[in-house]
Amino acid sequence: MADASSVPPVLFRWRALADLARVVAAGTPCVGAHALWGSSRALVIAALREAASRPVLVLTPGQVEAHQMALDIAFFLSSLAAPRNAVAARPRVVEFPPAAPPAWRGRHREHDAERMLVCHRLLDGEALAVVCTAAALSSPLPTPAQFRARTLRLSLGQTVEREMLLDRLAAGGYERVEAVVDVGQWSLRGGIVDIFSPAREHPVRVEFFGDDVESLRLFDPTSQRSIEEIEDLAVLPLGGGREEAALPAYLPLDTLAVLVDPGLLEAPPDDAPSAVPLVRALAPFQRLDLSLIAEARSGGQGVAMEARSVGGFHGQFKTLAAELERWRSEGFAVRLVVTDEPQAQRLRNILSEHGLPAWSEARLWSAEGLGVLVGDCSTGFQLPPLGLIVLTEEEIFGARRRRLRRPLFQRGAAIASFTDLAPGDLVVHESHGVGRYHGLRTMSVDGRDADFLLLEYAEGGRLYLPVDRLDLISKYMGAPEGAARLDRLGGGAWQRVKESVRAALRQMAEELLRLYAARSVAERNAFPPDTPWQREFDAAFRFEETPDQMRAIEDVRADMENARPMDRLVAGDVGYGKTEVALRAAFKVVADGRQVAVLVPTTVLAQQHFNTFTDRFASFPARVELLSRFRSPKEQKAVLAGLASGAVDVVIGTHRLLSKDVECKRLGLLVVDEEHRFGVTHKERIKQMRASVDVLTLTATPIPRTLYMAMAGVRDLSVIETPPLDRLPVETVVTRFSRTVIKDAIERELDRGGQVFFVHNRVQSLPSMTAFIQGLCPVARVVMAHGQMAERELESVMVKFVDGQADVLVSTAIVESGLDIPTSNTIIINRADRFGLAQLYQLRGRVGRERLQGYAYLMIPADGRLDETAQRRLRVIEELTELGAGFKLALRDLEIRGAGNLLGPEQHGHIAAVGFDLYTKLLEEAVRELKGEPAPPHVDPTIMVGVEALVPEHYVPEVTQRLALYKRLADIVRIEEVADIRGEMLDRFGPIPPPVDALLDVVGLRVAARAVGVERVDAQGGRALLTFAPSTPVTPEQLLRAIGRSRGRLRMLKEYTLEAQIPSEPWPAVRAALATLLESLRP
Repeated sequence: MADASSVPPVLFRWRALADLARVVAAGTPCVGAHALWGSSRALVIAALREAASRPVLVLTPGQVEAHQMALDIAFFLSSLAAPRNAVAARPRVVEFPPAAPPAWRGRHREHDAERMLVCHRLLDGEALAVVCTAAALSSPLPTPAQFRARTLRLSLGQTVEREMLLDRLAAGGYERVEAVVDVGQWSLRGGIVDIFSPAREHPVRVEFFGDDVESLRLFDPTSQRSIEEIEDLAVLPLGGGREEAALPAYLPLDTLAVLVDPGLLEAPPDDAPSAVPLVRALAPFQRLDLSLIAEARSGGQGVAMEARSVGGFHGQFKTLAAELERWRSEGFAVRLVVTDEPQAQRLRNILSEHGLPAWSEARLWSAEGLGVLVGDCSTGFQLPPLGLIVLTEEEIFGARRRRLRRPLFQRGAAIASFTDLAPGDLVVHESHGVGRYHGLRTMSVDGRDADFLLLEYAEGGRLYLPVDRLDLISKYMGAPEGAARLDRLGGGAWQRVKESVRAALRQMAEELLRLYAARSVAERNAFPPDTPWQREFDAAFRFEETPDQMRAIEDVRADMENARPMDRLVAGDVGYGKTEVALRAAFKVVADGRQVAVLVPTTVLAQQHFNTFTDRFASFPARVELLSRFRSPKEQKAVLAGLASGAVDVVIGTHRLLSKDVECKRLGLLVVDEEHRFGVTHKERIKQMRASVDVLTLTATPIPRTLYMAMAGVRDLSVIETPPLDRLPVETVVTRFSRTVIKDAIERELDRGGQVFFVHNRVQSLPSMTAFIQGLCPVARVVMAHGQMAERELESVMVKFVDGQADVLVSTAIVESGLDIPTSNTIIINRADRFGLAQLYQLRGRVGRERLQGYAYLMIPADGRLDETAQRRLRVIEELTELGAGFKLALRDLEIRGAGNLLGPEQHGHIAAVGFDLYTKLLEEAVRELKGEPAPPHVDPTIMVGVEALVPEHYVPEVTQRLALYKRLADIVRIEEVADIRGEMLDRFGPIPPPVDALLDVVGLRVAARAVGVERVDAQGGRALLTFAPSTPVTPEQLLRAIGRSRGRLRMLKEYTLEAQIPSEPWPAVRAALATLLESLRP
């Protein structure tokens, strides 16, 4: 082998690999290698790449295979050689995605950015392993010469004409924004230019002094804070210019081209009719064809690699243990590869319970007999020449844990709390009620500028709210825009509304506390701690648990191991892993010899849960049954008999489960999915069952964190807010209705083995739309569904789609939000302008559940005519691609629905009356009062110090950003936060002007005044007056001591007012004196 030093000596024992490396090194134009099973192909590629240190191009049939192959190669590369320098520490294996579909061009930049980064690294001479599909190989790129000419390099001390830089950014396809949060964006603030080039995984802050680059800093796109100084930045082109080349033009001639499936050469050209044939595209390079069996070759040499397959164990650990013993007795080293450390620890425990301790320090090539490794390896194999057997989760559990691609580029948060407050929005003022916000106004007060929010009230009332009192208002959420009425300033109606809501909340909180107390004294036999089988069951979960999900699982486990019956609600977006929480609870119950009933609102969901439960319980001696209309009367009778005798362990069903004839011998757990969708009678029956068995309720409607906190101590709640690790946000595009776009979208999804939702919300024209789709895609299996169909017919259509017997579902908006169809990763919504924001969000949430990128096409009329409200709504949903956006402010109407579902429909009116944020605050007060907890003293100091304190427009030009800063300053409670925000403003906006400096000082004084219970500070002309609140923690004795030490500078004017002699100017001396005074009063 060439450069044998970089390959572990153990590989030299694999004679076939040495032979293959020799043939490749000799320059034979076309080489073949066969008898390669599973991930052994990736091991061969990694070994050849490491031995020769040359670029490798790996071609796979599809994107899923490309991702899998890239992970496999990276796993084996990391086992073969350690990184030798900083460049080598970057990923040496890269995926090269195909160009985005035409409808997406210039919109979502991750694809373009990844492609440009690969081109950049290849032109820089890095010997990469590039993995891609044939379509990606031929997708258009600028020529290498154009790419180099359009790449701009910035370095410290360099003189760059700023206008030229801004022109180059615009010409290079970068988008100008207020705050940079995604790759391909730039923003300008004074002497600071933020740029997110694909050359870095974080955006870069370029600070100029005149035309000189004074500083280059990486920054976090969420916090917008700098994190690291750098020396230079390459600004790569992202668009514009002619595209006349393809990836082969960037690859050096010594590149080894590897086909993991030689059949790709014969692939029909229909996939990319305009593309250069693959044989021609690869002609300049040496080629290696990998295959399972030997193929007839014309002129090329073939090497038999002697790898073999390994069987699957599907969670049968007893069988696995016996096989591991046999392999070890035959002298094989066995490596079990899992995707993360918690899973590795679980597997080590399970092996230990079967008398097979795994060597903790084992490496892939070390000599120990049995080891558990952490890494991404897709499929196992045997290598008899090396005495090595590799088993992955695919073989051990029957399915791999899903590990999606982590985005290469950091993403910023979608929305900060106040930034979406736009003129015309309704707000709620705690003292004055509902008003309308009309923007930020700078006004002169006593000859000094200050900023105010202008709020309009009924009958022409106007309120100018100082920005330091932003904590008194919140954006109004609670009723449709047109349903809320403005209150009258000074009127008594608002106070009466607030009091009636307070009384209703007190009544509701009393009822909740009563139920909570009753359950606290009830008892049942606690469930025992987890068994070894429970650990095996948990380990078979295909996903890595998120911290939120793990917390929910632990909460449920703790509840069940307690002697008090469980009644817990688990809330989280669809696909966030609530079902897994229920599955583990169900297994714990069954392992203790008790039964589980899972109650769901519809037959289709029952079928889906039945499939999931059956699959997960398959390796264990448990009987799972379904009780729904899909079962014949005879089958239903058998299930009922099994429940009564105890033969059925888990039953899943609709409200049929609540019938009088359903009797369980030893029911231990009732799981209720989406309780709010059941009728009153059914809810009453569920309430009766709650008294005697453990109940776990699941809901996909978000429960906002504020409400969750307010409910602490009156309802057991677990909220899963974080999406599954590495799940990709759904790419969303607004596009005009087009046959080409629809056909392209459907065909792309079907090509990758997926399914498509097509939503058309008009029942009358649904059949003709279905026929239209069938005509566009004749090979697709198209089915139709709407709410006016006979119930059984609708159910059979839905089950057909869920089971993968149809490709495209053309339906109205009735498709259930709870359905989890992993292979449905494209949704096309016709006339998206007619849907509300929450509806669009929930419709879009049905795709993008699995490892593939999800796509949502929001179709608008072909003429493009939309009213302004619809345009704004579509713009918001298009930008809110971030996962978990349902928990964010822009979709608070969903949360209000969630609050109603949790607290009861009668609470909707109260939320509408006072707005969601104030409602939550009042609920928290009611709960605290009933629990006998004292209300925390609340002092909001007013600081009147005669200094100009504001954020000038020239310093932060965007109103939304100024408002967000004011809101954060109003919410500050600790003095350290002032220094933190000062550092952030210096970092983001440049040198701080005097009015901002003074504003930060005033905020610091307010924090200090609050700590000693001072509600007002007046300072002017060398005299300061401090007015104390009645709740002040400062005692009369402390005041007398302070006055005694002051040498006549302090005196009491009246009971709650202290007078102090201070400097009259300059401001820094005034501020220092006030700060010292307030500090001296601290207890």
